[in-house]
Formats: sequence, C-alpha cells, structure tokens
Amino acid sequence: NKTFADAEKQLDQYDAVYCAGGRGPEYIRTDKRIQAMVRHFHETRKPIFTICHGVQILIAVDGVVRGKKVGALAACEPEVTLAGGTYIDLSPTEAYVDGTMVS
Repeated sequence: NKTFADAEKQLDQYDAVYCAGGRGPEYIRTDKRIQAMVRHFHETRKPIFTICHGVQILIAVDGVVRGKKVGALAACEPEVTLAGGTYIDLSPTEAYVDGTMVS
C-alpha cells in the first residue's frame, strides 16, 4: 500500500491503473495528483481498468473517455456521454475492452 503522493513519484514502475467504484471516485476525482496519474497512464497507453463509479475519475481528466466505449454503473451514463464517450450497458459479470481501457 502506498499513498497517492508516494505512488505518483514512481509511475514508471506501474504497468496499469485501476479505478475502483463505490463512492470514493466522487471525492478523489478532483485531486490533481489522481488526475496526473490517470493522464500518465492514458498518454503512455498503459492499461486503465475501471468498474462502477470508477469512470468518474477518468472523466475528470480531459480526453481520457472521449471516443471510447465504456461500461459503468448506469447512473454514470450521462457523465460518460458528456465526456465524449459511449456508455455500454453491461451486466455485473461482463467487461468491455476498448483499446487500453477495460471497463
């Protein structure tokens, strides 16, 4: 386990990022460190995994969701659309892969 401050100093050591769901994304998506980390994985084309509300973190970083098909909690559909993505309605046991993004 590491703090966000510790992790952001060593991003090159990570192969992927996972944005978990629940209520956490609502609160951490405005943290500039979190946004910089997501931007790093997006720009370096490393895998980005998201589930449930986790997509809110990705939406907070301009361009990450744009043009992507993304599965998420149905309540996030308007945000995905406004960010330029296409919402995919998946069952809780399904996943969707679009490039380096898995949702």
